[in-house]
Amino acid sequence: MLVKDWMTKEVVWIRPEATIQDALKMMKHYSIRHLPVKEGDGTFVGWITDSDVRSVLIASMIEQLTVSDVMVREPYVASPEDHLEDVAFVMITKKIGGLPVLEGDQLVGVITVIDVLRAFMEMLGGLESAGRIDIVCRSNGDYDLAKIIDIVHNSGATVVSVCTFAGDSGSNESPPGNLYSLHVKGKNFSELLEKLKAQGVIVLSSQRPHPLKPAVKYSRSPYSRTIRDVVE
Repeated sequence: MLVKDWMTKEVVWIRPEATIQDALKMMKHYSIRHLPVKEGDGTFVGWITDSDVRSVLIASMIEQLTVSDVMVREPYVASPEDHLEDVAFVMITKKIGGLPVLEGDQLVGVITVIDVLRAFMEMLGGLESAGRIDIVCRSNGDYDLAKIIDIVHNSGATVVSVCTFAGDSGSNESPPGNLYSLHVKGKNFSELLEKLKAQGVIVLSSQRPHPLKPAVKYSRSPYSRTIRDVVE
């Protein structure tokens, strides 16, 4: 997966001579936390974030401060051809929420944590109404991954994605073997689970398919719902 396929291409940007108050208003209006800074000819010259803006909100001279005074002039950047995994690594290790995407000195997009999360969720099938089955495959067992997928398909379900985890599941709580997480779509999820178990497949955990619903906000009311209430 490449940055160019997931970045935001219609980018909101600001000029270096704009005021800090202008930057704050733009962030609030567009509900964004990052603003690329460009000159009139389109040349990228910096990057300003909501944390940069907040850091000077109490300054006595805020009305005289411009974006140029606060922006990061040499931020971490991405290329359209960068792999999404590399961008995610930079965001995690440097604790940053977004990167400008450049071709030379020209801004061509912005990639944020939300974009990366959306990409990985789609890859995992998390943006669809799919169920999840966590299984253990033993190299010397009767069922390898290919046979398990055949069971799923023969049950009328479709495997949306397969994830594997480094190492094995050997621990005091679970049997030894390779741990896989299958995201599947199908009408008879409960029957599929029972069929897998009946044929000796080790199912560690599962989550049935559920319709995607809007998230709920925190409330002090005793009647407020949790995330689990939403997805179940």
